[in-house]
Amino acid sequence: MSREIKVRGIILKKQELFEADEIITFYTKELGKIRAKAVSVKKSKSRLLGSLLNMSEVSVRLVGSEHLRIIAGASVENSHSGAWASTEKMHFFYWLAETIIKATPDEVPDPQVFLLLKKVLRILGYKEFSASSIRVLFCYTALRLVDFLGFAITIPEISLSRPGFSMSSGGIVERSESPDAIAVSGQLVEDLHLLSGSTSDELPGFLASSDELKDLLLSYVSFQIERSVHSGRYI
Repeated sequence: MSREIKVRGIILKKQELFEADEIITFYTKELGKIRAKAVSVKKSKSRLLGSLLNMSEVSVRLVGSEHLRIIAGASVENSHSGAWASTEKMHFFYWLAETIIKATPDEVPDPQVFLLLKKVLRILGYKEFSASSIRVLFCYTALRLVDFLGFAITIPEISLSRPGFSMSSGGIVERSESPDAIAVSGQLVEDLHLLSGSTSDELPGFLASSDELKDLLLSYVSFQIERSVHSGRYI
């Protein structure tokens, strides 16, 4: 008989499987990214009905091997219902979820990534956001995520006469010193400094370079993980 394990995770993605089953992708505190099968979850009498919604933080009992885990039970710890309050919030979460799915290996836990997910969902759940403040949160989250994934952006302390961003070097450089550097504004460099010293609870309300920085970070993440993150087009 297979051993039962208990994990706590955030639901990143749901995929239909046959008529009544689903494959659920979680990012868990204990195991990192995992996938598990929810058997007959769409049936009206399923014990799992209503407990496996996107964005929810859940406690889950799993059975089976790591190649095909089965969800034996689930209870909702936090539905993060406020994160569904606007299209902008949902699009942001979908980008974060898709990026984590594509950038992280299966069953390799990273407590920092799990905690970042929790913080972002908490913020999305209780705050009202304008389009500009969503972009600030996106830029902050993307900076933290690339740091945790091992390709942090380098930001020089000294000012540069002709600042550029090098994908291969992973940061701000003098344009003349890197053949692949693209021109960036001095304001973008200032905003990177500002965000790097911020916490999730004390984010600036506005970034003058938010559109420029957002596009740069979207490109940088895709470059580093060597995969397109399609939901980024909606941010």
